[in-house]
Amino acid sequence: MGSGNATSQGGPPMLEALGLSETAESLYRALLTNGPTIDARLADLVPADLDAVRGALDELHGAELVHRISGDPDCWLAGSPEVALTSLVVQQQEALLERQRELERAQSTVSELIRLSRSRAPGGGGEVVEVTSDAEATRRRRRHFERTTERTVMALAKLPVSGGGEPEAEPATLGLLDRGIEVQSVYERPVLLVPGRFETLRNLAAVGEQARTLPTLPMDLVIWDRAHAMVRLDDDDVASSALFVHHSGLLTGLICLFELLWERAVPVPPEPDTPIEERSPETDDVLLSLLAAGFKDESIARHLHISPSTVTRRMARLMELTGTSTRFQLGMQAVRRGWI
Repeated sequence: MGSGNATSQGGPPMLEALGLSETAESLYRALLTNGPTIDARLADLVPADLDAVRGALDELHGAELVHRISGDPDCWLAGSPEVALTSLVVQQQEALLERQRELERAQSTVSELIRLSRSRAPGGGGEVVEVTSDAEATRRRRRHFERTTERTVMALAKLPVSGGGEPEAEPATLGLLDRGIEVQSVYERPVLLVPGRFETLRNLAAVGEQARTLPTLPMDLVIWDRAHAMVRLDDDDVASSALFVHHSGLLTGLICLFELLWERAVPVPPEPDTPIEERSPETDDVLLSLLAAGFKDESIARHLHISPSTVTRRMARLMELTGTSTRFQLGMQAVRRGWI
């Protein structure tokens, strides 16, 4: 027996906007198609169990879309859609109009609260500084800015790392890069010395993060879209307390600080494609970048998975090529030649 329901024909339910479930709509369509149907046959009309059919029947009866046939209390008949459905549409339209009026009243209240907040802030331009002392509040505020940033993220990252490099931070950075956000990060050298961290940072650099390093950093800082910044207040806890700074002279100062440190920092090179023993500008850049960042031969060797003697030999070869006699002179020549 054909049911005529929307689901069986491949179409989506159309009456959910009127408050009817998919099963109720299917049953109503089936009753319209099949005519009067006794209780015992209702479950044959729709692909649902008996309890679902009974629930759907209660929905339809409450909406006055079905009724029992006079003289036959076990038989159901679909009511006229011109009358019953039109009434439901009118009810929903009235409910939507009332909801719209509620939203307009809410928007008016929100606007009033915004004006009140700005009137209390210095210069009437909104709160300049927020302080969070609760770990969950700090994470929630930071995630808000990560989700809403549209163009740039600039970070100074100390240990424990908040800007990137931690295992849990890597997906967040990858998500920003996937959205086309420009990410610039300066890492304090101890971050790169943590086992496995240097490889993580090189992987991020390979997929688009602009990563640099300095021996020390004055603070842990993240700036979103040059409009909002977060400064970590507790050097020992990445998530606990933070200062959030918005449009102000203080924010401008933090941006200038980042840009000055960025200019001084040394790039973190991506993973080289060729073995370190081969003569290649790319592999030489890796060695020179680590050297300029202050790494010792043992640390460079460990990060590049080669022996310290290989590092020493490569440095000697680079000094020979540049006509220099000290590693300091080699570093100067590398900068002048644009190698790092």
